[in-house]
Amino acid sequence: MLDRLVSLFLPKAEAHREQKFWEWFTANEARYRTLQAGAPEQDALFNELTRRLYRVQKGLQFAFDTPNGEDPSAAPREFVLSADGNRALFPAVQRLAAAAPPPEALPGWKVVAFRPRMRSLDGVALQFGEMRVGADDLWLHLRPRGDTIDIDLYLRGLTEGTDRQIQMACLLLLDYALGEYDVETKVGALDIHPLPDDPSAAGLTPYPRLPEEFDARFALLHDTR
Repeated sequence: MLDRLVSLFLPKAEAHREQKFWEWFTANEARYRTLQAGAPEQDALFNELTRRLYRVQKGLQFAFDTPNGEDPSAAPREFVLSADGNRALFPAVQRLAAAAPPPEALPGWKVVAFRPRMRSLDGVALQFGEMRVGADDLWLHLRPRGDTIDIDLYLRGLTEGTDRQIQMACLLLLDYALGEYDVETKVGALDIHPLPDDPSAAGLTPYPRLPEEFDARFALLHDTR
């Protein structure tokens, strides 16, 4: 509701950009709704969608699943609008999501502001060259501080010479676990360390348990009873 009220007071030019985007997407949504993963036209369609988003606000990103071997139009698909971790772009994401057509005007789609949490973290893995970073390789320690929670990330195989891409993988896995909005608004400092030989004995939290433990810690932090 607040996002829709805010959108009423946008400068006309800015609101017009959002309206034009949704007019274009509504006219072209079938091309994306029926898109199969790896289809020859995928890159061209994704590039076009990125250009359209940049006309609203440079830096906006998107995501939606591209099923492989299944009917992609069989159920509503999530169209995720993302600031790509840039908190300065959060208002633009919220405004664009708030301006989306109602479900009856955009059937087959569910517009979502910010990358959501993954439903299951079991088996999650990212591959960078020859190095794989999976759920078993990442452990964490949570440290409440003020209104946020600092997180120490412990990565198996981390050394001083570890490629920065691998460290970025840790941050992406954090997004998968907590969602883009919570990472940017509820998480404080982030530090990455080598994983000790016995992470359980060191009192660390395994990656798949992060969402439930983080939510419990954050709830206690803001319990005003």
